[in-house]
Amino acid sequence: MNIKLSVFKKFFFSYTLILILPFFIGILIYQNSVNLIVRESISKYTELLNKNMTLIESRLDEIHSIGEQINLNKNITTLINTNKSTLKTIYEYYDAGSSISEYALTNNLIIDYFVILDTHNRVVTPNYVVTNESFGNLYKYTSETNINFTGQYHYREFINIYDYKKNGVKRDVIFYVQSLPIGSLNKIRGTLLIVLDKNKFSNLFLPISFSNEENIYVLDQNNKLLFSSNYSSEIADPGKNIKSGSYYFEDEKEYLLCHMESGMGWTYYAKIPKTALLSSFDSLKFLLIYSSIIFVILTFIISIYFSNKNTKPLKEIISKIQTLKLLKQYPKRENEYNLIDNALVNLSNANIALRTTVENQTPIIVSNFYKQLVEGFFKTEKEYSSYTSFLNIDSSPDYVMEIIYIEGLESMVSEDLLKEANVIKAIIKDNFQQSNFKPLYYYDMNENSFAVIFSFSPYSQAVKTQLEAFQKNVKDKVLDEYNTLIYFSQSNKTNNLLEIHSLFNQAKQAIEQIKFNQTGYMIYYRDIPKDKDNFYYPIELEFELIGLIKSGETEALKSKLKEIFCENFKSRSLSTEKTFQLVNLMKGSVLREFRQKLKNDNLKNLIANLENTSSTDEIFNLIVRIKTAYSNMISSIKEKKKTDLRNDIILFIEKNYRDPNFSIIEAANHFNRSEAFMYQFFKDNFSHSFYSYLENLRIKAACGLIVQGKLTIKEISSKTGYSNDTTFRRAFKRIMHVTPTTYKNAVE
Repeated sequence: MNIKLSVFKKFFFSYTLILILPFFIGILIYQNSVNLIVRESISKYTELLNKNMTLIESRLDEIHSIGEQINLNKNITTLINTNKSTLKTIYEYYDAGSSISEYALTNNLIIDYFVILDTHNRVVTPNYVVTNESFGNLYKYTSETNINFTGQYHYREFINIYDYKKNGVKRDVIFYVQSLPIGSLNKIRGTLLIVLDKNKFSNLFLPISFSNEENIYVLDQNNKLLFSSNYSSEIADPGKNIKSGSYYFEDEKEYLLCHMESGMGWTYYAKIPKTALLSSFDSLKFLLIYSSIIFVILTFIISIYFSNKNTKPLKEIISKIQTLKLLKQYPKRENEYNLIDNALVNLSNANIALRTTVENQTPIIVSNFYKQLVEGFFKTEKEYSSYTSFLNIDSSPDYVMEIIYIEGLESMVSEDLLKEANVIKAIIKDNFQQSNFKPLYYYDMNENSFAVIFSFSPYSQAVKTQLEAFQKNVKDKVLDEYNTLIYFSQSNKTNNLLEIHSLFNQAKQAIEQIKFNQTGYMIYYRDIPKDKDNFYYPIELEFELIGLIKSGETEALKSKLKEIFCENFKSRSLSTEKTFQLVNLMKGSVLREFRQKLKNDNLKNLIANLENTSSTDEIFNLIVRIKTAYSNMISSIKEKKKTDLRNDIILFIEKNYRDPNFSIIEAANHFNRSEAFMYQFFKDNFSHSFYSYLENLRIKAACGLIVQGKLTIKEISSKTGYSNDTTFRRAFKRIMHVTPTTYKNAVE
């Protein structure tokens, strides 16, 4: 059947729409990226300006601190507070200058500093002392404002100075002026003048990384340039009326301008050409144009390819539907999806029928399970746990077994007697089914006997009395209608399903006793006289013990040994001679089985003690200890092998989980095991199934890579064994209950 053209068109249109949509999204992303880079640049420059302002003002605070230290200097204070006439010698000026010489060492912005003493007509420096007139001749400068060093109070003033000359060398500097003593507005006795190098201020600026056309500069209160990051001596002032973070034109170029004002009246500016700011997008713009043409062509080709690719499975599915004959007829004009839907409906109906068949087979499975319990097929609880889990069987109630024996069919068996026996069996079973004592299972032993398993919660004396009364009625009914006697034997009770086989043996012993004595219609195992002249140790029991030992089932072994002990030494109360025969039989069995196999020193010592012991009690105790110890040793070996295999599997998975094609098949092949074994091994020894464990390991590794923050989500998905990031995101959400992006943002 050919796929209709309409299906192809739908796929083609969908793929074209999906593929072309990212193109328009890309254009929007480009425009938003331009806007974003501008916003980030504004934020960056604002932050950079703030850092530079903080840095420079911290250095200016150092200047203030130096001024306060000079103000408090003992020698300077003495000169300020005295007149020239009171001085004893001129060396007191030099001493004062020398005492302040170390202050300039802590700040590289300082070129010179002077203390102008108004009442002394002297200027004190760290190196010399001159008169006020000589100081004016030595140091020349140009200032926007007229500076009056005497008679006017100055407090922490910074003054922009041009053409500062010292010994004929010209510099641009800033004067720091502070009247002395600080705080004495009406008693000005002198002035501290600190000369600061503008170029050193320029060195303090933190750099910008766009181009060499950007600039950071500072203007004073009069909007005159103080210093800049590119050491310019002149700069065009755009004015504070331009909003910070806006564009403006200067020399036919467009600049981005950011500015902020400090507390002392200086204004910090940062500007960068818009062309430099967006230069990284020029290549992207041209790339977008050329790629658009290529993208449209590729979109057309890819849409055709994927449309064909996605219609191909439809053809294959319909072909398989035809091959499997899931539909009786195939209308030519029927929509392909409707055909598949009809086929799935038929398949679902077949599945329901199969499920019904399985449910109908459940009674057979239950019957087979109890049959194997009766016949002693299961040796450990682990062997039947899958049955109890599947069949939802409760193993906690009290279990009791009975054997119903029909008298008169041992010697002569005719077809009529067999029919009559079958009728009697049917009547008995029907009476049980209509009563409150519905057995779990009927086990046919022979023509005249069958066993039943009862389950009680619990098996109390009252229940026992009611059961006896019911069975008496059944016995009387059979006797009246068929003139045939039936007898009942009952085992002890247990709440361990593994002991069902033992209960069966107890009921058999009891029924043999009632056949022999023929007293009463009901006999309990605990009431039968025990054979004190023979011990209980059949050959099949010995084989069962050996099997439990070799399989390392220590608990089941202890239970079976306890059963042997109770039966022989409590129930039968064997004579000394029979006790001696039993323990020596068991001793010989142990020596034959284990003497040459033991490498453990402790077990060797136990064997040696057994060989040299004649006390029956000691022999039996040693037998129990040897069998238990050997079973423990086997169990330990098996557990170690299981642990080693578990660790090897973990290492193998950790080595290969990054492979997207890694599966349980590779693991099974590597360890020479079947897939079924690997599935069961994971079920028994891991808290997860194989694929659940693998997925958790991959997601754990992905979380570690996300925390590192070096890879994208797509890269992480490929490095943790996922064929695509979509599958990875679904798995991550399923395990972590959040998306990878949300997890990444939370970590950051």
